[in-house]
Amino acid sequence: MTVKIYRGSCHCAKFVYEVNLPEIKSYDECNCSICFKKGYAWVFPKDDSHLRFVKGAKEDLTVYSFGKSDFSHLFCSHCGTPVMGTNPTADPSLYLNARTIQDLDIWSLKAHTFDGKSLPPSYKAPAYYGPEPEAGDKYDSTYYGSCHCGAVQTAVKTKSLDTYNLSKETHKILECNCNYCVRGGQIWGYLDKDQAAIHGAEHMTYYMFNLQVLRKGFCKHCGVNVVNEVAPKTDNQIEALTGTPKMMYDLLHTKRNINLRMLDDFDCSKLELCRANGREEIPGDWVNP
Repeated sequence: MTVKIYRGSCHCAKFVYEVNLPEIKSYDECNCSICFKKGYAWVFPKDDSHLRFVKGAKEDLTVYSFGKSDFSHLFCSHCGTPVMGTNPTADPSLYLNARTIQDLDIWSLKAHTFDGKSLPPSYKAPAYYGPEPEAGDKYDSTYYGSCHCGAVQTAVKTKSLDTYNLSKETHKILECNCNYCVRGGQIWGYLDKDQAAIHGAEHMTYYMFNLQVLRKGFCKHCGVNVVNEVAPKTDNQIEALTGTPKMMYDLLHTKRNINLRMLDDFDCSKLELCRANGREEIPGDWVNP
């Protein structure tokens, strides 16, 4: 079995690692509440001795755990990248999110599915207690969801997602492979602002990069990605926009793009997705650290 040295990182490059793994041809995908919300693509180094941090340290990643589980979920508190998981009572004890490995074409790999959702204890989604979207009766369905810990919640009004036909709808649902989105596996619902309400925004950390037009919001406690939206700007800042930043602002400032992985009681993995090749099509100067 050929062993390769792979290099990976969070998006902001606060954490950079190298890992010894057999050539990656597939990954494990679990549908439990936390793995699905975070979009993990698991690969398994033998143990910690096969992982080396060349920048930052594993101990400095933010840790999220819940219930009586020994499993810890580690993410970057600055950019929200879900990097790995650890479980000292399991074999293997180290779980690495393959989405963080540099230049790995995740869409070309085979996904082995694991039905973690069926294992006890079952996850109980928190009841939604925030405001309703302002779209009113324009849409026939309302969906509720949250990050895993429940600190950030969302309500979405749209046409029924069970019969959503991407080829006929103006509101797109897409998965993007840009250097940020590929790390979290977000499934973005491109919604008008009146279609989506967010409750608990004070529990989010916002991360901006590249053109400094969009901001990504994620829960600061559990690390689940929530929203991709235009950052607030003053009139003078809007007036000063030119070129690609102006184009992106004009296109997206009325949108509130929600990560549909948050939705409760709906398996958005069954949706017909549009795949956007953001890695090649979105301008920017991001380079692998």
